[in-house]
Amino acid sequence: MDFYDRFSELRAESGLTAPEIATRLNFSKNLIYAWEHKRAQPNIETLVKLARIFNVTVDYLIGNTDELGNVAPGEDLSEEEKKLVLCYRGIGKAERLALMTTAQSFYNQARDSKNKVII
Repeated sequence: MDFYDRFSELRAESGLTAPEIATRLNFSKNLIYAWEHKRAQPNIETLVKLARIFNVTVDYLIGNTDELGNVAPGEDLSEEEKKLVLCYRGIGKAERLALMTTAQSFYNQARDSKNKVII
C-alpha cells in the first residue's frame, strides 16, 4: 500500500473530510484531493503533521510498514488494545459515539465497584 492509498484509507476511517484536513494543515482542499488522486505528494514536514493527525508513524503513512504505529505515544499497548484501536478506526462517527458511550459506562461501573466499601 502506498501513501495515496493509506492516506485515503486513514482519512475515511477518521471521518475527517478533505476540507477539515486542509484547515488543520492550512492548505487548500484541492491539494488534499490531489493527494487522493495521486496528482501530488506531501513533503516530509507535511507527512509528519499528517502522521500526528492520524496518530500513526510516517512509515505507516507512506506504506513502509503495516504496523499500526503511534497508537499511544510513550505507552506500549497489548495486542488486544491494538485490535480495539483498529476496530475503532474502522467505524464511522455514529458508531464511535455509541462505542465511547458504552465504554464510558463500563468504565464508570468498574470505577464505582472499586470504590464501594464492603463491611
